[in-house]
Amino acid sequence: MIELKGISKSWRGFTLSIDELSIRDGEYLVILGPTGAGKTMLLEMIAGFHTPDAGAVLKSGDDITRMPPEKRNIGFVYQDYLLFPNLSVQKNVEFGPVVCGLDKKDEVSAIMDSLNIAHLASRYPAKLSGGERQRVALARAIVTGPDVLLLDEPLSALDVSLRNSVRKKLRQLHRDMGLTVVHVTHDHDEASMLADRIAIMMDGRIVQVGTHADVFNRPVNRAVAEFVGMGNMLEATVVSCGSDNMLVVGTGAGDVQVHMSGDEDNMFTKGMSVCACVRPEDVHVCTTKDCACHVEADVNVDMSVDANVFCGVVDEMEYRGAQYDVWVDCGGVVMHAHVAKREIE
Repeated sequence: MIELKGISKSWRGFTLSIDELSIRDGEYLVILGPTGAGKTMLLEMIAGFHTPDAGAVLKSGDDITRMPPEKRNIGFVYQDYLLFPNLSVQKNVEFGPVVCGLDKKDEVSAIMDSLNIAHLASRYPAKLSGGERQRVALARAIVTGPDVLLLDEPLSALDVSLRNSVRKKLRQLHRDMGLTVVHVTHDHDEASMLADRIAIMMDGRIVQVGTHADVFNRPVNRAVAEFVGMGNMLEATVVSCGSDNMLVVGTGAGDVQVHMSGDEDNMFTKGMSVCACVRPEDVHVCTTKDCACHVEADVNVDMSVDANVFCGVVDEMEYRGAQYDVWVDCGGVVMHAHVAKREIE
């Protein structure tokens, strides 16, 4: 397990401040945040490339805050891969074991086979595609048998088809090898498909940690809601707090009922100003009920509320391949919805 406790680091006008973050053994943790949030600095702190001004980095309970990087047994793959241009693929992958005086010929062969780069052994990085360079960098990081693998935007330079292929390979490697992985990205789909847990990072701080459902459906504040693509941010006022954990809030389009989990039912009072967040995929647009716009305003994501039906007029549509983005004007409030292509065509 990796633990960061009370970490603070100021560098070139930017401050990283992590009160507490734990990375479990065998976990695939994705750190998701906008550009400039401090994600790479956080990885470099774990790797030992930066020493915090305050706080501690623990690995399996041992304080490694000032341990040099080469003693931590942590692998690191940067966004631009940093392969040695004067070494062949084989020599790049063998570099770590050779420097450490380890005989890992069998492991080198096995990992190169698993990543489908054995046939590239004699080539040099300049002759490789982006996907091939990425897999070589992964092989070089994994072959030494790291306790933790750190990945800094590893898929951002790849085209869509390669990104999907390497994403599957990463998940397979994690599963087959039992690796503990910390993966930095700003790509929501990447985080959703790979992560056991997601840590949202903004302005040098971890603001929320949880499963995909926690983060994407129960954001802790408006900034996180906007970042994870809630899409519809409705200024509202609490109308009533009813039984069965039901809350009614008034919006410009009318009242919306939402379902709360048990530990939230005492948080709200009548007249309180709130922001009702609804994901575009939870808004259903149909031509029944006088062209109604049906809003599933769920805190728990598992409930459909028939009362949340508003009449509106389609204001705008954009084609997005498998779906359309549709904006419906519901009388002063414009609702953004994702509508499957087959439902329109």
